[in-house]
Amino acid sequence: MKQKLILLVIALVALGPAGIVNAGSLEGVWKLESGRWPGNGEDMVYPGDGDADHGAQAYRVFSGQHHFFISSFPSEEIFNANMTRYTVEGNVLHMEKVIVKNAGHLPEWDWTFTLDGDRLTLEMSGMREVWTRVE
Repeated sequence: MKQKLILLVIALVALGPAGIVNAGSLEGVWKLESGRWPGNGEDMVYPGDGDADHGAQAYRVFSGQHHFFISSFPSEEIFNANMTRYTVEGNVLHMEKVIVKNAGHLPEWDWTFTLDGDRLTLEMSGMREVWTRVE
C-alpha cells in the first residue's frame, strides 16, 4: 500500500500542478493536421476537398509563457499571426493576446485540450483543431 501511495505522489508531481498536463508539455512547434471552424452558414474545414488547400499551412509554437500562431490559407485569403501569453489549468489552455494581426480578436480565450503524445487537440465554441508536434 505504501509503495502505491509513493507511486501516486510521484505521478502527481510529474504531471505538475494542473493535475493533467503542465505547460512545459506543450513546448515546441506544432503543425496543423486538421481543423473545423464555424462560419456564416458554412464551416471552414481543413483539409478540404480539391485544390482549395493548396499552399495552406498553420503552425503553433509554445515557448516559455508565450505562444505564437501563424497561418496562411491563400485560397480563402486568410493570413493570420498572433502572440499570446498562455497558462494551463487542468485541460484548459488559457490565452491572453499580446500582439495580433486582427485587432478584432478577443482579448483572451480558453481552449479545452487533450494531449496524446505528439498530438494536440484543441476545442472551443464549435471549433476543433488537431495539431502534430514537428519539433
